[in-house]
Amino acid sequence: MKKTYLFTLLLSALAIVACGGDSPTPTPALKAKTVKNFEAPGDVYDRATRKITKKRDFQYFDFSKGKKVTKSDAWDIGIKGTTIITNGGTSGTGGVKATTVAALFDKMKSVPDNVTLGEDTKATYAINKNRNFKNRWYSYARGIISPVPGRVIILKDTEGRYVKIEIQCYYKDCPTSPKPGVNNSIYTFRYIYQPNGTKKFGTSN
Repeated sequence: MKKTYLFTLLLSALAIVACGGDSPTPTPALKAKTVKNFEAPGDVYDRATRKITKKRDFQYFDFSKGKKVTKSDAWDIGIKGTTIITNGGTSGTGGVKATTVAALFDKMKSVPDNVTLGEDTKATYAINKNRNFKNRWYSYARGIISPVPGRVIILKDTEGRYVKIEIQCYYKDCPTSPKPGVNNSIYTFRYIYQPNGTKKFGTSN
């Protein structure tokens, strides 16, 4: 009787293990992280001469760490005013590549097959295309910088991992009616970082 009972328990345990192998725990979807009030003031200009009177440093961010870093760290992007540089090409040695595309952040489940990422060059930056207004992330009107709706930055970081980024605000606390020159160059942006190296943002599988 005792042997029969033990044999039954063993069969039950094996059945549980087998079922567990057939039904792995689902991996949760990747969630967007939001960075609020990231201060990155631009250079100060003399309005009459358009010459720089005060030069400021870039402020750096690392997506794998999810935080602000220094230039000596393995940074991914550097921000100053409306200028965004990447750690690649003429701006750095990290091999970072990026581009800006017309897309909806929440609808983009993976990096589109037809997207080509580039590095910063002397002529233009990979993200902030100063000489090419196609898909630029912001517009300028009446002294106000406004993120263009439906613009997503796609970036391949220093570790070869993909990130999608949406800049939501250029002013502190995202006011509905910002004032020119008041609390500007203070970013709010959200992003999804895919840690496994694939181009998919929907899940971490």
